[in-house]
Amino acid sequence: MRVSLPILFALVFGGLHVVFALGELVPNGTSGESAALGFLIYDYPLHWLVNHFAWGGPFRFDSGRHYVWFFSVAGTLMHGVIGFCFGILVRSLLRRLEFRWR
Repeated sequence: MRVSLPILFALVFGGLHVVFALGELVPNGTSGESAALGFLIYDYPLHWLVNHFAWGGPFRFDSGRHYVWFFSVAGTLMHGVIGFCFGILVRSLLRRLEFRWR
């Protein structure tokens, strides 16, 4: 079975988010500096987007563990989409290089 390169990259990027970001965020929940630092490193674009909505501030600070699960799912999807786009770019570059050498 042959897997498409964009799908492979999406799975790898999403999996890396699960291993590195959620491995630290979910067990600690809403407490701990390492969870906050990991969240800001891996999910900063999502954090920036949520802060620009009117419900962003109260959602992050008043909802307890709900925001942890929201950022867990949304962050993994965000990294999957980034990986998918990166896979499309790599596939198109490989096809151009292959065409050039023929």
